[in-house]
Amino acid sequence: MRSFAKVLGIGYSTLSKIENGALQSNEHDALLRLASDPYSFYNNLVLPKSELLTDKELKELSKVIEKLIVVSYKEHEIIADNVLSKTNEMITTINILNYDIKESEKKFEKEDSEWQLENSILKKFIQPHWIQ
Repeated sequence: MRSFAKVLGIGYSTLSKIENGALQSNEHDALLRLASDPYSFYNNLVLPKSELLTDKELKELSKVIEKLIVVSYKEHEIIADNVLSKTNEMITTINILNYDIKESEKKFEKEDSEWQLENSILKKFIQPHWIQ
């Protein structure tokens, strides 16, 4: 708990009062909401402030947070699956659009080369005889 308080930037007694419901503010509420996502808490608060902790404190806190991450993984897995699904849909759409663009470019190049060929043949037939 003392390590947790250090990372939050509050005193141990303040954290104890918050836990017991004796002290609550918007700032404390925001900190505890951030701490409710163990993965985010670890990456955004613990690691950047790890110099405030002894090696032993960091190791113990990391173990507790790793357990919390595993426990909350199911909830995060559902969110990640939704994000992954939407990402795959977007990638599929982008691939389809890229394919359509390439096919359109090929068709345009083919039509352009056919037009140039027809134009050169036409020029031969409609050129006035005095130019030759």
